[in-house]
Amino acid sequence: MSTLTVLRAGPGTSLQDGGRFGWRRQGVAVSGAMDRLALAVANALVGNPLQTAAIETTLAGATFCAGDAPVLVAAGGPGVVLSVAGRALPPGRSALAAPGDSIGLSAPISGMHGYLAVAGGFGLSPEMGSLSTHLRSGLG
Repeated sequence: MSTLTVLRAGPGTSLQDGGRFGWRRQGVAVSGAMDRLALAVANALVGNPLQTAAIETTLAGATFCAGDAPVLVAAGGPGVVLSVAGRALPPGRSALAAPGDSIGLSAPISGMHGYLAVAGGFGLSPEMGSLSTHLRSGLG
């Protein structure tokens, strides 16, 4: 299993997927990705189902380090640039990060949110059917 270590991330960085549905009657917010199209694009580039959880950034970029195994990564978001091992990738491309490689996600050029998807998603247990973070309720 691949791992990512967070080296730098802005205050709005969280894990988001397609959302938490079926709980609003109980007062639980849907939450989920703010830009569902950008989430879907990033996931498609690594072969995941379109609503798989990804790292969402808000108005900022982030930097990660690939763990002990290679990991296939892709970015989504308006003007977000993905770099692996210091090399920027053209839009619409995924890349295989080798163990120890840095993985950079730029701030969005327009819009507010960027996404980093990893092949296979994240090995976490869903809460109420979702991995989405909702800070007010403490979910995710």
